[in-house]
Amino acid sequence: MTLSTERDERTALLDEVLAGIDGPLRTGRERLVDELLERGFDVETLREAHRQDRLVVLLLDEAFHETAFLTARDVAEACGVPVDDVLHVSRLLGVPVDDANTPAYDEHSCEAVGTLKLARAYGMSESAIEQLVLVLGRHMSRLAADMEVIVGDELGRAGDTEYELAHRYVDAARVLAPSAVPLVCFGITTHLRDRMRDIFVTAEEAEYGSLRAVADVAVAFVDVVGFTSLGERVDAGELKTIATRLVDVAEAALVPRVRLVKSLGDAILLMSRSAPALLRVVTTINDVMLADPDAPPIHCGAAFGKAHLGGADVYGAPVNHASRITDLAPSGEIWADDALVQMCEAFRWTSLGPREIRGANEPVQVFRLEA
Repeated sequence: MTLSTERDERTALLDEVLAGIDGPLRTGRERLVDELLERGFDVETLREAHRQDRLVVLLLDEAFHETAFLTARDVAEACGVPVDDVLHVSRLLGVPVDDANTPAYDEHSCEAVGTLKLARAYGMSESAIEQLVLVLGRHMSRLAADMEVIVGDELGRAGDTEYELAHRYVDAARVLAPSAVPLVCFGITTHLRDRMRDIFVTAEEAEYGSLRAVADVAVAFVDVVGFTSLGERVDAGELKTIATRLVDVAEAALVPRVRLVKSLGDAILLMSRSAPALLRVVTTINDVMLADPDAPPIHCGAAFGKAHLGGADVYGAPVNHASRITDLAPSGEIWADDALVQMCEAFRWTSLGPREIRGANEPVQVFRLEA
């Protein structure tokens, strides 16, 4: 390509990407485009990135790919495993790599494959190993997405142009990303240690050779009243703030033995082997939300009974009962089934009589918690 042709393509590209902006923003974008061209990005790549509003993150993308210098074949040879095993692990994690000769792995990849080899040598089945990797991929995807939003929002500065922001992203990635590995290790080790409080194995499970993971648990839903209709009146950002507020209040209220199982946008699910501990947390959440004039109205439902503890989730009749009772409870009130009330007799309750609960074989006795 001749120099004059390159200049013509640059001019055409700048005409396109600078259209409609002026002042410092225009200057910053022009500097960024020139730097990207100098670093070897071709015109069509920049044009497509502009269409997708990705010009700012191209340098960040390049920085992350700098550390992925190993191919699947490199990892396989270093670990003494078939290359298909390495590619299979990538697929299970949810980030498939199509070509065994494409750089897509870093030094931690070798350590990870070595860990799977150790699990296999210890006697873990292929099915169990695959389940572990699938679960890891699922949760790491969510973690990466949340970290991206939190850090990206934090790094922005009023008055930035795209040039400054792009370089701040890259600088932060080179400093902070390597530290994420020990942080994640610390997080999972801490949570595994905490989970020891709730692990149980019955004599029947020991004899049978596998976990049924069925136990008596207390569960509760805390739900924003009218969240669906609210979505028609406020923008997505405000809805997110409402949902985040509920989760923040719940996490601040948590005590040992009470776990936030999941958030569902407009609701959260809590669980505990201790019904009184769970109820105290729900009461705290309700009190905090009621005291905040800017918080949306909530209602709460709780139940107790045998449930299957499926890893991080919980399934069974008490979950269904708690969900349906929440739907019945008015704003600002905490309702519960008779099974939970029997476990929390130190609290003051008012009987509301039997209620029809969808999914229950017979009416459920429902009670209202008094202040």
